[in-house]
Amino acid sequence: MKNNLLILALFCFMSGKSQELNASFNQHTEASSNLKRSIEVNGNYLKIKVKVIYNAIPDGYHITFTYSSISSTLATLEELTYQKKKSLVKGIKKLKMKPDDMVVDVISLDPIYSMKYDTSDVPKPTGFKSTHNVTFNISDIGQVDHLSRVCFEESIYDIVDITPYLHDVKYIEDSLTRKTIAVLNAKKSLAREIGFEIEDGKADFQKNKNTLYPSERYLKSYIQNTTMRKHHISQNSNINYNRKVDVDQYYNLDLRDADYVFNSKEVKPVIQFMYSINYGFLKRDREEEARLKQQREIEQSRKKDIYILDKKGRMRKAAF
Repeated sequence: MKNNLLILALFCFMSGKSQELNASFNQHTEASSNLKRSIEVNGNYLKIKVKVIYNAIPDGYHITFTYSSISSTLATLEELTYQKKKSLVKGIKKLKMKPDDMVVDVISLDPIYSMKYDTSDVPKPTGFKSTHNVTFNISDIGQVDHLSRVCFEESIYDIVDITPYLHDVKYIEDSLTRKTIAVLNAKKSLAREIGFEIEDGKADFQKNKNTLYPSERYLKSYIQNTTMRKHHISQNSNINYNRKVDVDQYYNLDLRDADYVFNSKEVKPVIQFMYSINYGFLKRDREEEARLKQQREIEQSRKKDIYILDKKGRMRKAAF
């Protein structure tokens, strides 16, 4: 019975301690991180922060695959490349893509040597290996799966990168500028209503902008094999059966400190443009200036003049 009571008491203690630690953790992560000061007054100094975000839907994406081919002669290697390119063009036509939407680049050509030497003890290549990058231009991210199937049929398995692009960003810049100024003026009006008069002083501000692409995070999740194939059987013989869930490979944006977000409901990966303004206003303190002026006048009147005799016996005021 005593052992049961001891175990129960220990369980209650651990449960209470866990709740305390959990509350402390939430306070230092979620609660504190949400406390964003957008308007702050310190004496005669007003500070306003404005942040506006534009979630721009890309006009298209460049998706790049890579593969290697091995053959005994260069002529055969060139024929393999030609036939693979021909098959890819045929495959992407089924996806309503044009041949101009695909580019094949040879990024390396390496000889393969055997351990046998000829009569001059000079090794001769017994084959050649070429590595290629195949880049496609697609209009929608949903085409990645269909395009991957076309590549898989041609033994092309590795995605190198997916890069979104926009044709024009001027309308985005204009929208962000207008909205940022509107939000700033609204916060200045709020400061006036609270009691801070923005007049008879000096203003300062800094404008910052940044652009975030989803390529470094969300779109990388399309690359399932993060170690990349080495395009050689002996280098791909190890298989890892460990299951891993990477919580960073999902589309999530921190919008908590934004004053306004364009296209906030968009679920597709977007190019994110961010504008921020740090505005400051130092109001003159007329009463303090008058007090200091009066103090200087009093101190000036209290000064004593010192006179000295020159060589000729005349009195002169000493200059310091």
